[in-house]
Amino acid sequence: MNASIFFLAWLMSLGTPAPAGPSGPAGAAIAKPQAVAKVKLDIRARDELKGKIRECITAELQSRPEVQLVENDADWTLEIVTMELTDASGATAGVGLSFLVERHGLHTRMLLALAQACRYFISTGLMQDAPLERDMKMLLHGVDVLPKPDALAVVSQHRLCVIVPDRLPQACHDMVVLFDAERLGTAANANSSGNANPAAAPTANRQQATSPKGL
Repeated sequence: MNASIFFLAWLMSLGTPAPAGPSGPAGAAIAKPQAVAKVKLDIRARDELKGKIRECITAELQSRPEVQLVENDADWTLEIVTMELTDASGATAGVGLSFLVERHGLHTRMLLALAQACRYFISTGLMQDAPLERDMKMLLHGVDVLPKPDALAVVSQHRLCVIVPDRLPQACHDMVVLFDAERLGTAANANSSGNANPAAAPTANRQQATSPKGL
């Protein structure tokens, strides 16, 4: 078979769903064990608040056996950026939260596998299609200048809210529920209490709660 035809057939196979697994006695597919999701936390806040958020998020994630907290080679990054709002007396009246769910490696692994195949066809001289070989070399040049896979991510969720300080544990729970929806590919209400909008700063403090206390 011509090498270029073989290569194009292989490219098409990348997007072909895997065949269904064996079925049980009733004809239902046997469920495969769920892969462990490696998660990294990136929290930007002053030390005291950062510690509280990390403690709450860690407790939520550790209650899920299919989730593993890591510092490197993460599948997902949960990024939380905060802005504290203070009243006239300097007390924290509210906390602004920016929550990002980032997914790593999904497209990068496929791209690296494609680059490996391109290198093989070019180095062996099997490619007899000049335009396709030229495109392969352009792709390889692009791959070489890409950041490391860990630095590449797709933002799959971004939420903003302002909460009163005592709602921080509930907000952390809601953020992990939102992450679960992304990780499992299911639609979910990010606030399990039924209130889709976390409580904002009290009305009496809203006009005065404007000075940032930390990032």
